[in-house]
Amino acid sequence: MPFATLPALWRICWMCLLLLGGAIQAAPLALDARQQAVELSPHLAWYETTSPDLSVQAIARDLAQGRFHPPQGRVPNFGFSSSSYWFHVALHNTGASASEWLLESGYPTLDYVDVYLLHANGRIDHMAGGDRVPFSTREIPHPHQLFRLALAPDERVDVLLRVSSQGPIQVPLTLWQPEAFWLDSANIDAGQWMFFGTLLTMLFYYLVIYFSVWDRGFFYYVLCVGCYFIQNFSIQGYAFQYFWPDSPWWANQVVPISSSLGLAAIIQFSCHFLSLARWLPRVDRVLRMLMWLAVADACVSLFASYMLVMHIELILALMTLPLLCFSGIYVFWIAHQRYAQFYMLAWPVLLLGGAVYVLKALGVLPFNPYTNHALELATGLDVLFLAFALAHRLKLLREERERIQREANEQLEERVRQRTAELNSTLDELACARDIAVNARSIAEAELKDYQSHLEQLIDDRTRELAATNKELEAFSYTVSHDLRAPLRAINGFASVLVEDHAEQLVPEARGLVDRIVAASRRMGELIDALLSFHRLAREDLQREPVDLSTMAIELLEEMRPLYPGRSIGWQVTPGLSATGDRRLIRNVLQNLLGNALKFTGSQPLAQIEVGRGRDRQQEAFFVRDNGEGFDAAAAAKLFGAFQRFHRRDQFDGTGIGLASVQRVIHRHGGEIWAESQPGQGATFWFTLPAAA
Repeated sequence: MPFATLPALWRICWMCLLLLGGAIQAAPLALDARQQAVELSPHLAWYETTSPDLSVQAIARDLAQGRFHPPQGRVPNFGFSSSSYWFHVALHNTGASASEWLLESGYPTLDYVDVYLLHANGRIDHMAGGDRVPFSTREIPHPHQLFRLALAPDERVDVLLRVSSQGPIQVPLTLWQPEAFWLDSANIDAGQWMFFGTLLTMLFYYLVIYFSVWDRGFFYYVLCVGCYFIQNFSIQGYAFQYFWPDSPWWANQVVPISSSLGLAAIIQFSCHFLSLARWLPRVDRVLRMLMWLAVADACVSLFASYMLVMHIELILALMTLPLLCFSGIYVFWIAHQRYAQFYMLAWPVLLLGGAVYVLKALGVLPFNPYTNHALELATGLDVLFLAFALAHRLKLLREERERIQREANEQLEERVRQRTAELNSTLDELACARDIAVNARSIAEAELKDYQSHLEQLIDDRTRELAATNKELEAFSYTVSHDLRAPLRAINGFASVLVEDHAEQLVPEARGLVDRIVAASRRMGELIDALLSFHRLAREDLQREPVDLSTMAIELLEEMRPLYPGRSIGWQVTPGLSATGDRRLIRNVLQNLLGNALKFTGSQPLAQIEVGRGRDRQQEAFFVRDNGEGFDAAAAAKLFGAFQRFHRRDQFDGTGIGLASVQRVIHRHGGEIWAESQPGQGATFWFTLPAAA
């Protein structure tokens, strides 16, 4: 983006200083269209500063005063440093036409990379990058930092590059023709993806083997490969691009975390694979201590500085890898365990590759393709050798099992020969016993057939008895409905005649007795009707269909409201309540529950009745709630029995059959019903029904 405009006089003075500085530095690099790529790193003059806030004007003055160090002739590599580094190179487009270039910073894990393009007309273009900046802000989506440079014909541009990072500061800088860069990038990406694809293939392959054999060694190996993959995928910049492009903090922290956890997984794998607790118990204890230190280092990396965590990790790795090499050699050569031979090859390779990477990170070795990819190559070979080690160990274990199985078979065959001789002598004895057993079996089969015949006869008898009982119940129902009703009607009729026609001849006491006879006969008739209805509920077939409970409840409340004149009654019915069942029987359920709610709220100034759906006893259920008299919750278990009453008859009338019939209907539909209440605080009746289709 264009830099802030400077006052004209200051711009002229500043550009003079810049040109003077450019004259002090090496001659500008000549660019033309025939060049495909130009390595800028060997031509970078550099300047170290501990002040992170120096402006580009101040750096230009330092450049003019000759404070920049001359180019090193190789890729600048300063290892771990808390300083900021400025680099300068002058470019000159010698072509007769404008040209466009891509400036590539080939080390993806630099925290901050700022590029300033200083044009001869005083214009300054600033481009910012680094893995501390969200990936989405990059103009060109690529794991490496890419900046566009557009040069006019015969234009000279001074490039100032500011780099700061908590990790190793390495600045491989290359200027590319766009077509050449993308062609080279495709070739490099092909190799990188082949490497990462190999790691993933090994990871999933041995994960499947782990689930097949349940050997913990394969699980620890999978952890190692997984950490290797995340570590290298992050170092090469792919994880930041594809996994967490909007989380720069995590993109930086995942490298030390995966490295530390990978070191812990390597130690755990080695202790298990080599059985160090058996062969080298002291080394096993030291390695496990280092493993927990690596895990602690991974946890510390969440809030400690990147540089501190990486130094701790390097120290742990330098302590661990020689111990692992020694352990492999001891187990193979001293303990004579053949499965450790491939293991011995794995760790020297990783130790060498890790040493090269560490020395490069510390600035001891130069940055080049060999040192830059040494860790990846060592990791790939380490994974390969460990895979061979696991396969070889599995082969040895299989051979050992086969040997043990063979010896066990030989012992078993010998025992079989001995037992065969014993069995032959026993067979003669069993021959006599067999005849006895055959006779006993025949007798037992005959007895069993007799028992089965007897059992079938008992079932037939019980079936006939049940049928007879059902007929007697039907006859009883008929008797109740006809024979008992007639005398009751006669008693009720004659008593009514006495009251209506001979009331004047009856003394008050006799009149009261006659009224009690009429009430008792009427009460007896209601009980008979309730019993017959209760009996029919168990015999009638269910006609299942969708039922709108909300509409049915409102209709019943509207029908029953006139039965309670002079009372203030309010209700709330949740719309959309539906279930599947017998419409007539479900109506009977709601009629009983709503009738009870209206009856037991008689003492309230405003009766409140609610019908809805809620969650109780870990399930969805319908409910009918009122603010009436309530009852003692301790006696709720008896509530649904026939003729059970919790209040005196002179307080609330009723037959005592209603809730029993409600429970029978709900149970026939496969549901449940229960109640919750406290005296004086109303009652809630919960019930479940099959859901509507």
